[in-house]
Amino acid sequence: MFSSRGLFKDVPCPGKHECTLPNCFFKHEPPAAEPQVTSNAGQVYDPEVIHLEDSPPPTKRRRLDTSDPITQADPPSRQITVQGNGPPESVIQIVSSHSPQPNEPPPKSPSRKPISNGTIAIKSPASVQPTPVSGATNKPAARSKEPTSATRVVSPPPTSRNSKGSSPPPKPYRKSADTRGLNPRPIEQSPVKFETRHTYLKKLHKQIEDANNRYQREFANQPELKLSKDELETQALDDEERIANAYPSPDAYKNNLAHRLAFYTAKKMTATIWKDTITLTWLTNPNVAALSFQPQQSIDKAETGLSTEAQDVTILKHLRTGLHQHAKHGYIIRAPDEKAIAAAKALQKSQAYNETCDRCGTHFQVFPGRSDPSGMGRLTTKGPCRYHWGRIPRYNGNARSTFSCCGSGSGSEGCEITEHHVFKVTDAARLASLLQFRETSPHNDSKVRGPVVFDCEMSYTTRGLELIRLTALSWPSNTTVLDILVRPIGEILDFNTRFSGVTKEMYLSASDYGHAGKPPRYGAGEPLQIAASPAAARALLFDHLNPDTPLLGHAIDNDLNACRIIHPFVIDTVLLYPHPKGLPIRYKLRDLARMHLGRQIQANSGDGSEGHDSKEDSAATGDLVRKKVGQKWQEFKRNGWWWKGETLMAPGTAKSLKTVGNGIGASNL
Repeated sequence: MFSSRGLFKDVPCPGKHECTLPNCFFKHEPPAAEPQVTSNAGQVYDPEVIHLEDSPPPTKRRRLDTSDPITQADPPSRQITVQGNGPPESVIQIVSSHSPQPNEPPPKSPSRKPISNGTIAIKSPASVQPTPVSGATNKPAARSKEPTSATRVVSPPPTSRNSKGSSPPPKPYRKSADTRGLNPRPIEQSPVKFETRHTYLKKLHKQIEDANNRYQREFANQPELKLSKDELETQALDDEERIANAYPSPDAYKNNLAHRLAFYTAKKMTATIWKDTITLTWLTNPNVAALSFQPQQSIDKAETGLSTEAQDVTILKHLRTGLHQHAKHGYIIRAPDEKAIAAAKALQKSQAYNETCDRCGTHFQVFPGRSDPSGMGRLTTKGPCRYHWGRIPRYNGNARSTFSCCGSGSGSEGCEITEHHVFKVTDAARLASLLQFRETSPHNDSKVRGPVVFDCEMSYTTRGLELIRLTALSWPSNTTVLDILVRPIGEILDFNTRFSGVTKEMYLSASDYGHAGKPPRYGAGEPLQIAASPAAARALLFDHLNPDTPLLGHAIDNDLNACRIIHPFVIDTVLLYPHPKGLPIRYKLRDLARMHLGRQIQANSGDGSEGHDSKEDSAATGDLVRKKVGQKWQEFKRNGWWWKGETLMAPGTAKSLKTVGNGIGASNL
């Protein structure tokens, strides 16, 4: 091969002026200059006339089709009457230098005609006769022979109303499908090899396809609930890509893919779940309304297969874990004594209240109780705090260590700034020095207190991470029994809104709990009332608890410590759904809800900046427990257990012999 640059620059191009190569290496003669058009000296300039002959010729060579009569000669002159917002019946006159011959066929519709040596004159009705142009034909007889497409009246654009005057229904929204085939999408850091991802993807696609075929007959009158071939592939691609991005560890990836495969099986994918899944995934426009699942609108109702709530509670007792197991996992099961509390106070005083920032690791000093009306005294030193609000996964394996908030690597500068450094306390004696722990005590009334699922939100104060909101729901109905804000003991440094969901405005505008004798209402949109202290909030929760009342939560040890509660009957979804890597690694509640309930929670905004909703989290926790109750009952059923009313009968027992559990008031197993 040899370079052709400059070798043919003196050789005339074989194609001459018909050559279409943009960078032809043959010689091209410059186009001949067009004759200059001179205007009459006495002609008056008309601003409504656009003279095309004054425009420079195009520099790009065009290949002309000599068989097209439109390129051979210009069509006759014509007028188009335009109706619009401008002057009425404005006339657009296109004048050409071509005159039709007697035997010439009618010209074609000028859809792509280049106008040469012509003039466009725009005239209003008030104008006089159009300015004559040399060679133009303006005779009525000539115009009468023109096609109707050149003389039609141009109507204004159609409105959005139909003939009856009503707006037509909008076109239903449907997510667009991916048509690039069933191959895993590229991601920044793949947890496994491409071949492994492809194998799982094909299995996932098969499960979704089976579910789609399974409900075709049931939803025969709702064709929008059926997925096409491309949509089936897109659903599988979306699910696999989301899990691959969320779980960079190979084990976590495979485990969550297995959960997703099980989600589409006939055992878990009911007709209702399929309908809600397709509606939320394919028929809900994310640009119009953000996905937000309330407990009443959850995809999976977490049915247990039992007929009464008393039966649910009876099976629930079999999910209980003892206090000795909780102590092994870091739960505080015994209140610190006065000696330990005094030692914790002395140590804190000797260190001059120096703490380590929970966000950026900076050592700083805090001044609890400082009050300066002039605003000169600061509550903490060495502010502001720059930090990453996301975390680096502890089970990252071979994946790159990056923060989940911004994708920056370990050791990078923080992506968010707050005014104060903050800290939290985990030592039991220091926690008790602020508010002593208290065990749940029995009540002297005969009121039945059923299971309670609760969740707490915390904010940073000069005393550490303190309780700021407490929510409790009755289980399994998810009815709200308590939902209040709480005034912490220390001065608030940061409301921690990204996680607590509590804003400064919400906090300052809240009325005192039970103000003017009005009981709180927990309906949608009702403002929350505020308890005077964490101790007052704890007393309100104790009204709904007995020592044998099941208390449910996710990572409930944090909530119990925030309220300073020691309760003997606790069920924690962290222990019900353990992480494959084992403690201290835990699944987030958001991940458990997505994997086992097909529900998206904590999604008030794209990055979660609006915070969690403790009521939403409590409902999800309760439904996760119901899921386990249903699985436990199926296990009992396979082993021969049966019901006599609301009493669980052991396998092989006569109706008059041994019973286990008897509804909500049954003794602990």
